[in-house]
Amino acid sequence: MSQQPPMQPDDNRSGLGPEANGTGARTAGDAADSRSVRTAGGQELRELARDLLRRGEVPVPTLGSEDMSRLAQELQVAYAELEVQFRQIQETQRRLSGSEARYRALFEDAPNGHAVVDAHGQIERANRTLGRWFGRRPFELVGIPLVAYVATRSQSTFVGFIQSVLEQAEREACDEIEIECRAASGEDFPVVVRGSVVPGESAFLSSEGADPDDHERGVDPATARSPSDGGNGRRSGGSDRRVLLSFVDLSRRRVLEARLQQSQKLESLGILAGGIAHDFNNTLQIVRGYAELLLAADLDAESRAEMLGSILKASERARQITGQIQMFSRRQMLRPEIVNLATAVGETLQLLRPLLGDDVVARYRPTERELPVRLDAGQLGQLVMNLAANARDAMPDGGLLLIETDHRVIGAAEAAGLPGCRAGEYALLRVVDEGCGISEQDLRRIFDPFFTTKDIGHGTGMGLASVYGIVQRAGGSVDVESRLGHGSEFRVLLPLCFEEQGRQADELATVPDALEGRRVLLVDDSDEVRAVATSMLVRRGFEVEPVGDPAAALEMVRADPDRFDVVLSDVVMPGMSGFELASRIAAVRASLPTVFISGHTRDEIGARAPAFAELTIVPKPFSGDDLLRGISVALCGKGGS
Repeated sequence: MSQQPPMQPDDNRSGLGPEANGTGARTAGDAADSRSVRTAGGQELRELARDLLRRGEVPVPTLGSEDMSRLAQELQVAYAELEVQFRQIQETQRRLSGSEARYRALFEDAPNGHAVVDAHGQIERANRTLGRWFGRRPFELVGIPLVAYVATRSQSTFVGFIQSVLEQAEREACDEIEIECRAASGEDFPVVVRGSVVPGESAFLSSEGADPDDHERGVDPATARSPSDGGNGRRSGGSDRRVLLSFVDLSRRRVLEARLQQSQKLESLGILAGGIAHDFNNTLQIVRGYAELLLAADLDAESRAEMLGSILKASERARQITGQIQMFSRRQMLRPEIVNLATAVGETLQLLRPLLGDDVVARYRPTERELPVRLDAGQLGQLVMNLAANARDAMPDGGLLLIETDHRVIGAAEAAGLPGCRAGEYALLRVVDEGCGISEQDLRRIFDPFFTTKDIGHGTGMGLASVYGIVQRAGGSVDVESRLGHGSEFRVLLPLCFEEQGRQADELATVPDALEGRRVLLVDDSDEVRAVATSMLVRRGFEVEPVGDPAAALEMVRADPDRFDVVLSDVVMPGMSGFELASRIAAVRASLPTVFISGHTRDEIGARAPAFAELTIVPKPFSGDDLLRGISVALCGKGGS
């Protein structure tokens, strides 16, 4: 058997180049590519083997031609296997690189804001949208705590959210939150934030598909970190888990929601217009009828007093009607206040009687207990109206609508099954109808925006969605129980606010008696209003100077700035508004207080003249006690308006 040259380790284990098998199937470049997948440990082993062979410390086996042929065949098979594996690795790397590039493009160019932050909330990567919101290029945000771009009132909520996300399992989404961020312009804007935990070695942070801005911002492409991290991709002493945050700007949605809500209110006013006119005409009939009878000279004092009392009650009813119209139609920001749910629901139902129609019999069973809840009066009316309208639509042939208010105590176990509720005392509003009922499938979507089972043109699908939103913002809960053909029962729970009710009552301090003899400048272009207001104030001990022209009133103050103690002025007057008059009087004597008397609400006045929104306002129609209270607030700082 002839001797064969000794086999070198590179021939047997280096990827099987042409020297080993004589096939010439791979080029030198292929061999280099193949060697690129080996480990450093393999290279050291080959060098050690070569050294042992050169020193003769390893015996070289003697192989015959048959053994060599068989070994060559085995090596060719092994080489083919390695070639297939190598090509598979190359294809996998190509696909992975493309996938990471696509995901990076989604991250960088997404219309929503995205950021990766470390366990301390510092930004490690941000996309272009987030940079545009905050007035910076994405690389300029790296290393800055993201909370710096969150509105002050939302910062603690945001920090707590980051911690709650980190407590979740990797890749498990966390509940979203709504906060406000601070834009580059300095204005706050609402966003919804979603977060999830990502591992340290993430597709967003890897070297593949590196951001073109990486070199400019001084970031190591191998780690996608700034050099301050020590180049190891991990902050000293920090966690290797990071949080991927997604921000959705809610500004436009808020505008659209406000427009939709306003259109609903206007639609409601159109429906209610006939009933309002009917109620108002009845009220005016009482006033006109008793006034005509009072002109008769043959009435005794008791009869006159009784008729005058009826006129006062009718005027109060008229004021309630106009107040409810303003409540439904106003555009201004919500102003939650403490109201008695039982009383407010009853007053709203009086206005809604025409809405229900003649075929629907409405019965209201209020509790005798006080149910103070904190809610915007307009939204409370909208809540009741939407539930009543939903019941009416469920009974096209008429039926019984039962509305109840009651007191409920919710324990911890029950509160756990009521989203948004905590254990405590609640006001309960039940609305029960005998309508067609709701299917089990529709029940799951009954509070979704724009969901409706009505025909096109007969509903927006926002009525019950509005109810849900109002209740959630008030810290309450709403649920429904229904079956097809068996009617529906809606239950609204609103948290009671006894402490706030007590504080509000304390603010309505008694009017001091030390106002007698105070001098009032009364300015109103209506002769009748001036006459009535003057009589009311004179009877209560004031000295009154009634003036119909605001310009003349201003000249009086200029002539003698200390002549009057308070100015009582209408808002809308020809030639000069009450706002302008108050401003000019303040320029003459800044300490002279002004009280507005107006048929406009505080919200409307605040929208037209924000500087005067916090001044004392006495709404028309007013009583003598209303005027007394308003002047007391202006002069003594007591009471409220």
